[in-house]
Amino acid sequence: MMNWEDIIYKRVKAVKVIALDYDEASKPMIIEIIFEMETGKLLSLKAEPNYDEIIINILSSNPPAKHPYAKVFDFINSNENSIFSHCINKSFCWLWMSRNNQNYEDVFECELHGEFDRLSLRFLVEGSEFKIGKIENMEIDFKAN
Repeated sequence: MMNWEDIIYKRVKAVKVIALDYDEASKPMIIEIIFEMETGKLLSLKAEPNYDEIIINILSSNPPAKHPYAKVFDFINSNENSIFSHCINKSFCWLWMSRNNQNYEDVFECELHGEFDRLSLRFLVEGSEFKIGKIENMEIDFKAN
């Protein structure tokens, strides 16, 4: 069992994205995201290619990329225009895992809080890679017409 105390309410210092980049014409396939916490611990989200499942680990050191086509993209500045850069200096406050009808855990959702804002993200593994997006405007208008 993981010790979530190493992650929850701790600030993200940097994010590493490991992606397969076969050629210049195609978009890189994101296969792992590593959140480096202010404590030095690492939250690793890895796409398991055989079952399209998310493997989550809390690590003490940085694992090397093992795939020959893998590239590492570092995000260390919160001013960059990237969903990963927007995680920097925010703290994980809520974490969720979802299990699909085939009994695979293939969705990880989190909410990160900054000093003046918050960010909710969804990480879905599909086709051996991550599909990542913001969760926005969850309110439903129930007013009758």
